[in-house]
Parts: sequence; structure tokens; C-alpha cells
Amino acid sequence: MKILFYSPHSQLYFEASTGYGSHMRGMVEAFQEMGHEVEVLVMGEKPKSRLSEKHVPVQKKKFKQFVPKIIWRSLKELKWMQFDSFAQKKLMQKIQSFQPDLIYERSAWMSNGSVRIIKKYGIHHVVEINAPFEEETKAFEGSGSLIHFIGKYKFKNLLKSCTAIASINSELTRVLSSRYGIEQKKFIFTPNAISKNEIQMALHSKHPEPFAHLKDKKVFGFVGSILPYHGVDLCIRAFAKIKMKNVHLLIVGDGYLIPEYEKICKELEISNQVTFTGSIPKKEIWNYLSVMDVLLLPSTAWYCSPVKLFEYALMEKPIIAINKPGVLDIFSEKSCALFSGSEDELLKRFQEFINQPEMYKCFGTLSKEIVLERHQWTNNARAILNYFES
Repeated sequence: MKILFYSPHSQLYFEASTGYGSHMRGMVEAFQEMGHEVEVLVMGEKPKSRLSEKHVPVQKKKFKQFVPKIIWRSLKELKWMQFDSFAQKKLMQKIQSFQPDLIYERSAWMSNGSVRIIKKYGIHHVVEINAPFEEETKAFEGSGSLIHFIGKYKFKNLLKSCTAIASINSELTRVLSSRYGIEQKKFIFTPNAISKNEIQMALHSKHPEPFAHLKDKKVFGFVGSILPYHGVDLCIRAFAKIKMKNVHLLIVGDGYLIPEYEKICKELEISNQVTFTGSIPKKEIWNYLSVMDVLLLPSTAWYCSPVKLFEYALMEKPIIAINKPGVLDIFSEKSCALFSGSEDELLKRFQEFINQPEMYKCFGTLSKEIVLERHQWTNNARAILNYFES
């Protein structure tokens, strides 16, 4: 089968080291591994350099200060619509030259240019959904939009018109099905997953030298961006209540909140028991995970399928995770130490890990088995192809 992987988003690029980049490459490689011919049309380009806030042109800064957020967001969305028209032309050219049997599209807000073209050529069309765009875009942009109704129409049109919808989260499926009047049988469950390369990196991970002093300590660990919705502050406050000297909290990742969290550690008098590594190259993450004894997922959005959950599981170590749909889609209380999101309940899980190590060891063994058996990218590719065969 000839498969065209298509992304009309103007800023997402195929080589990205973040979660969306891993997802793109994972699906492409999985289709190829199954013997299919795959062409890639990803419209976003890798930025040549990332400007810091202080290097943003003065005129643009002043303009943004005086323009209401709702106007600013509306202008951005008009720009996205214009880019979608450009992407649509590129898609037509690629269809004509490659002549695919299936188009796998990673959807984007304000983008439905693929619908008319794909219908014209009568090609099977799978649309991958990673978020409820209406809520997510409003949250990220910090404002509503004057042309929100256009985005909603475009998104509904895309979902209604495609052959099947690949959804990363069961609750996301339920919400979108109800909101747009789409039968749930049109959805294919395709959460995030892991690649063969990641399995090998996890297998060959080794302790970084600077952390040799943690060898005799119980190390609680978090990996990811240090952003408000990841709940790192919750980990810090619960950890401070353990009141033991042979424990350590290792936080791997970068984010603007680190200075604030370092201040909290100082106030709680645990600075010498908490390490912030800052930004770490993706390929070295596995070495840092090897230092940790228990891995933390303190928070996530209701519609997410956290990439770190699958990476954690490869290490065959216990995971303490918030009880939300994206986690429950993958693990149960038999394979993961779940908690509701409160500081006291997280502390209780910390204490259980310290006092009942054998029970927590079983969590690690079972979570790894589940991910290796059900959540490699080839599982998702197979689910999509099986949908058409059935």
C-alpha cells in the first residue's frame, strides 16, 4: 500500500525532538516496518533560530501591547487559514505525483483543505486527533477569537468527511463523538507509543557519573517540561513531607518555572535533596531515568496520552501517576500506583513505595509488559490498517 503522511500545521516539523515529532516519526516508521511505501508531506519547517523575547522586534512588541488579545488571536487564525490554502496546493501536487492509497493526516486547527481534494481523488483518509482544538487553542493563546465559529466548522467538516479518526485518548473520543455527532465506531484508538529505537536506548541506559552519589538513596524522578500543568510543584510539596534523609527528588527538564520551584525548595528546606538538571538531550534521557527508583506523572490534561508514561514503562520501574483518562487507557491499579491529584494522596504513594518495595516492583514489571505487547507504534499502524481490512 502507498501511504501519504500529511501535516498541514505551519509550525510542527518532522525532525522535532518533542513528543509530536516522536509521534510523527513513529507512525511513519511503523507503516514502513510493515512493508508499506510511505511519503511524508509535513508543512512545518525546522526554525533556523529561536528568537528570545528580548530579540523580538520593538515594533511587534508595541503592536501586541495595544492590540486586544482577541484581535491578535483572530489575526493569527486568519494567517493559519491562509497557510492551509498553501498546504492544500502542495497536497494536490503530492497526490498527483505519488498516487497514494491512503492519506494519514495529523490534523490542525483552522485546517480542512485536504477534504475537497481527497474526496475528488477517492482516497481513504485517516485523520489523527491529539486534542480538542477548541479548548486547547483558546488556552494556549489566552483568549477567545472573533472567527472561532470558522475553526469549529472546519474541524467538524474534517471529522465528518474523513474515512476514519485516529484518537489518542478514550475520553477525547467520547467528547468529540458527542460534540460533533459522529458515531464512535468511526474512531480508532491510537494512543502514544514507543519505537524500537527507544527500546534499545532504554536497554543500554547507564548511570551518569554526576549522580553516583545517589546510588544508596531512594530517588523519585520526573522527566518533562517544567510547566504549570505538569504538576512538578505538587511533587515538591509532597516530597518535602517525607522527612527522611536517604531520599532524593530528581527533576529532569527545562522550563521557566524552575527558579520559582527552586525558591519553594529553599523555603521548605529541601534544596539539598532536590536536583533540577535543566535541558537534557533526548538521547540521554534514558540514562537519567536509570538513576530513578520510582517515576512520577503528577498531572496531565484530560485529553492527553502522555509520552513519558510509555518511556517510563520501558525502564521496568514503578510509576506513580494521576488517575486520569490518558493514564487509565494504558494502566490499571494493578500496573501503576494511581492517585487522585491531591498532595496528601501523593505523599501516601511515596510512603508506600518506601515501605512496600516488593509491591511497587510488581508495578514496574507489569507496566513494561503492557507497553511492549500493546503500545509500540506498529500496534497503532496495525489498528489503522485492520480498520480498513474489516
